Amino acid sequence: AYSSLDWRVRPLVLLVKAWAKKYRICGANEGNLSSYSWTIMVIYFLQLVEILPSLQSLATSERVISELDYWGWRRDFETNFLPAEEYLAGVK
Repeated sequence: AYSSLDWRVRPLVLLVKAWAKKYRICGANEGNLSSYSWTIMVIYFLQLVEILPSLQSLATSERVISELDYWGWRRDFETNFLPAEEYLAGVK
């Protein structure tokens, strides 16, 4: 979803992941950060420099999914975030 918000997201994520693989600091099975972790860090950086918004902070309504877990306990999961499509519709 974030890659649809700004054209720079995907190339930067791919660059960082390639860099991490080149220097052998990528791969959770080897005790390093996973590829997913590097992606999340890039997204966080882009939020800090205000290139990407926090979709959670843009949410206009509360959304909760409520399910029973394996043991029969009710669990609520907050899904308060603005889908990228809604954000893009409001930007235009």
